[in-house]
Amino acid sequence: MSHAHAFDHHVHIQACAQGRAQALHALFQHESSSMLALADAWLADEARARQAVTDTFVMVWKHASHYPAQPGQARAWLYSILRHRLKYEPHDYSQTDPVRWHSL
Repeated sequence: MSHAHAFDHHVHIQACAQGRAQALHALFQHESSSMLALADAWLADEARARQAVTDTFVMVWKHASHYPAQPGQARAWLYSILRHRLKYEPHDYSQTDPVRWHSL
């Protein structure tokens, strides 16, 4: 399997910092479904999960210039923003499916 065409989160975040909206779109296309699955598993509410993912990408756009620019850490940086966003959402633990949560 060739990694010649692997998605480079680092490059796309740096492009966001330079104001290139197409880079944000590419990040969104590449990560939004995984982020939505994670947020929905945590919140058990698709509408709130979609809003959390949207808010995450708004924060990425606004703060891309603060990205610590460490190759290999870019995807983790994106998910740390989502995790931070989810931390402030009311969470009903009785609604979380533990099997689904642990499979993510």
